[in-house]
Amino acid sequence: MSTNQNQSRRTQMQRALANEMTRTELLEFLNDPRSKKEFFELMKLKNKIGSLEPGFKKEENVSAIRPSRFYLYSKSGMLAAACLFLLGVLGFYFLVFFREETRFETVKSVTSGSCEMKDEKRSLLLKSGKESLCDYKIEGKLGLVVRLLPDSEFKIISEEPGINLELNSGIVIFTTYKKNPSLKVTARVHSLYSELLGTTLVLTAKRNREKDRILVLEGAVRARGIEQELTITADIYAEYSVFEKEKTGSSQETRIEVEKIQSIELDQYRKLSEDSRKTVNGAETNHNRETMALVQKEFSGENSPSEPVYKVILKDKKAYFGTLEEQEKTYVLTDSKGNVKRIDKTEVLELELFHE
Repeated sequence: MSTNQNQSRRTQMQRALANEMTRTELLEFLNDPRSKKEFFELMKLKNKIGSLEPGFKKEENVSAIRPSRFYLYSKSGMLAAACLFLLGVLGFYFLVFFREETRFETVKSVTSGSCEMKDEKRSLLLKSGKESLCDYKIEGKLGLVVRLLPDSEFKIISEEPGINLELNSGIVIFTTYKKNPSLKVTARVHSLYSELLGTTLVLTAKRNREKDRILVLEGAVRARGIEQELTITADIYAEYSVFEKEKTGSSQETRIEVEKIQSIELDQYRKLSEDSRKTVNGAETNHNRETMALVQKEFSGENSPSEPVYKVILKDKKAYFGTLEEQEKTYVLTDSKGNVKRIDKTEVLELELFHE
C-alpha cells in the first residue's frame, strides 16, 4: 500500500477514534469490514484505558492529605502509562495492519479439468490445463472475478504501488468488482502493459499467429509497451483492443496499435465473461454443458480463438462454412479448402459458431 494511502487511512482512523467524523463519514468508513473490525477493537481498548480514571467523590471524606496526594500521583502515573501503551498499540496497528495484510482470499471456485492455485503471501498463481476451465472469485485489496481458459497461467501480485495482474500464457478474462479509487491496478501480457481505468478485460498471450493483446469489454485502460517511455500511451475504451506492432528496423515510432474488436469475437468474450460472473456469484458448483462445449471446441488443443469456424446463412437460404474476417461492410469467409468469399453484411440472415 502506498504512503499516501497509509496516511489517508491513518487520518480516517484517528478522526473516527476521536469522534470527529460526521455520521455519514463514519458509516462510509465502517463499510469496509477490516476497518470496522479494527475500529471496534481499538474503541474497546480506549474504553478500558478510560475506565482507569477513578471518581473523586468517594475520596472527599478522607482526612489524610498525604495519602490523597500520593493517590493522585499514582493515578496520574497510571494514566500516563496507559496513554503510552495506547500510543504503542496504535503504532503497532498502523505498522502491521496497513503493511502486512496483503493476502488474497478465494471466496468461491468452480473448476472443470486441471486447475491449480498456488497461494503465497503477496501473490496468487493460477494455472489451467488443456481442456480445462477455471473460475475464481477473489477478495483482498482488490475484488476480482477471474476465468482462465485452457492452458493458461495468470498471476495476481500485491506490490507497494498497488496490484499487478500478469498473464504468462493462454487467455484470461477478469472483472474487478471492488476497487479503492486510490489503488493502482495494472494488467500486463509480457511486454504489453496497461493501467486499469475500468473493469472487464480479456488478456491474450501469443497463440499460433496471434499477438499479445489486451481487449477491453467494459471501462478503459491506459496502455503502453513496457519498454517505452511513460509518456507514450494510448487510452483504450470498451470494444477496442491494443497490441504491439512489430519493430521495423531502427524505427522509434509508437509500438502499440489500437483496433476495434470484431463483433463476433466481442460477443463471444462477453458471453464468457457474463457466464463467469454468474457462475461464481450464484449457486452453481459445475460449469454448464454449453459453456464447456464452446471452450473445448474453440480454445483447446490446436484451436485458437482467432480461427473458429462459422456457419453463415444468407437471405437466399444458401449456407457457407469457414473462418471469418470482419471488415466494415463485409465478411471475408475462408472455407476448409482455402476458397475465399466476400459476403455483404446486409445479405446475412444468420451467423453462428459451427460445432461439428
